[in-house]
Amino acid sequence: MRPAHGSLAKSEYLLPAIICDTGSVSIFRHKPDVKGHDMTAPYTEWVSLGGNNEDDIGGNCHLVTYFDGKHAHSILVDAGNKFSKVPGYDQFFPILPKGVKATFCTHGHLDHIGATAHLLNHGLPVPPAVYGSSMSLNVMRIQLGRVYGNENPWPHLHDMEPREAVNVGHIRVEGVSVSHSIPQAMGFYVVTPTARLLFTGDCKWDTQLPIKPVTDVNGLQRIGDRGLEALFLDSTRCQVPGFTRPEQDVRDEIRAQVLANPQVDEFIMPVMSTSVQRMAVLAELSQEMNIPIIYEGRSIEDMLEAAKRSKIDLKKMYPGARIMNARSFQGQEMIKQGIRHFHMGTGTQGEENAFFARAMRGESQNVRLNQAKTLVLFLASVIPGNEAACEPQFAKLREMGIRYVLIHTSGHGSAEDLLKYGEVTKPRVLFPVHGSRAHIDHHASIQQEAGRKVQMAMNGDRWRWDGKGQTPYYAGHIDTKALACKEMGQKWVTNPKSKTGQEVLRNIYEYKIVDSWDAPKTESGIVLPAKKKIVLAGMEPVGPK
Repeated sequence: MRPAHGSLAKSEYLLPAIICDTGSVSIFRHKPDVKGHDMTAPYTEWVSLGGNNEDDIGGNCHLVTYFDGKHAHSILVDAGNKFSKVPGYDQFFPILPKGVKATFCTHGHLDHIGATAHLLNHGLPVPPAVYGSSMSLNVMRIQLGRVYGNENPWPHLHDMEPREAVNVGHIRVEGVSVSHSIPQAMGFYVVTPTARLLFTGDCKWDTQLPIKPVTDVNGLQRIGDRGLEALFLDSTRCQVPGFTRPEQDVRDEIRAQVLANPQVDEFIMPVMSTSVQRMAVLAELSQEMNIPIIYEGRSIEDMLEAAKRSKIDLKKMYPGARIMNARSFQGQEMIKQGIRHFHMGTGTQGEENAFFARAMRGESQNVRLNQAKTLVLFLASVIPGNEAACEPQFAKLREMGIRYVLIHTSGHGSAEDLLKYGEVTKPRVLFPVHGSRAHIDHHASIQQEAGRKVQMAMNGDRWRWDGKGQTPYYAGHIDTKALACKEMGQKWVTNPKSKTGQEVLRNIYEYKIVDSWDAPKTESGIVLPAKKKIVLAGMEPVGPK
């Protein structure tokens, strides 16, 4: 059982070789370990620096350390952002300790890779090497360029293939493919002299995705057969029974809507820009039904480019599909002529500057919004917490008499998907991760009902394996801090590497180190203006270096 916080002695010490200071503030304040364990003997330690949050999802970051008796060898699995519910901030990032040798990115979503660029931009430490699939790293390259600048030194980015192994000191890391909404997602099998751990990242069981690779069932079984001390498994969708329905179901529903509405020539399709698997479904239908795809939105352009660099070229996969940018001559001609088409764009979560919000305000010249000839197919669900931002768009559609239909499946596994991961890998203990306390509680309960040993942990809880037993022991709690961020617009800056004084457009941010990314609440659960815990005033403007 995990001891209650505060039950250990008050004295503090710093974990060897994992010290992060910001001025005079020690970011990691450690309480003593549980008595009865030899502090000089080798051990493996895991702690969540983000992702196992009290009341929200995001900011995923796992710190794994092997201590050989003299030196600590540390890696991260993911380092992502968490979107803010606190007034005055846009997003938060976990602050990372010094001395970590490498980050392993499970996939290219910002809640798993988004911290590195912003920590660099604020002058905070990041690991010098990053490993991940080609798709994950190409998405990271785009973000590094936008936030930190191409002229500044980046960490070394190393493409990694599924089943490829990398050694970092005494830690060996092997990739294993998992299915998700963005291609080339990988879990990581982390092996030290005292423990074998598997981090799935975001995952579901669907083995029929249009873009391969998919969940490597044989690879997961092989890991289970080798022996697995702990499985760290996605909890996001654990409260939904059954399996997450396959992407093929979305394809079939879109096809049915198109066939049932022959009078419609404008199918507006708001989509998550990172849902490249969903875009592949549309490309397949474009080829099958001879309906062109017109897309707009910078983030979609970025994602298609990242996919192409990662050898995922939808035009080559579906040579009969016609896919074009709304700004292209061909795209503009099709729009002007009223040719039947799929109009794919950003804005599923009510973002005010995205394609769909602009269309609803009448600011887009590329859509007509005709009651008879327009059908909106939402190809994403509303993320919990974004309902207030999205409802005005739905209300506007109802006011205009425009029909809309939600067609979606998640990239996260439902209850049966998660039970399947546990069944195949056979961990000695399962840690639910990537969720709020409510998600983690529920995930723990369904795995326990299936007969698995489960251990719950929240951000900052430290768990160790000393190699003398198969069960981890609780080793105290660390107080983790976060970097708060607010976007302040854009400006043109001179590229110092340019011999001609070339200017580049750069986002400008304000940053502040805060004690927590959780919103202060009263006992009734009402969010109050931050006072002690998070300071909103006096944020420090930080632009390009």
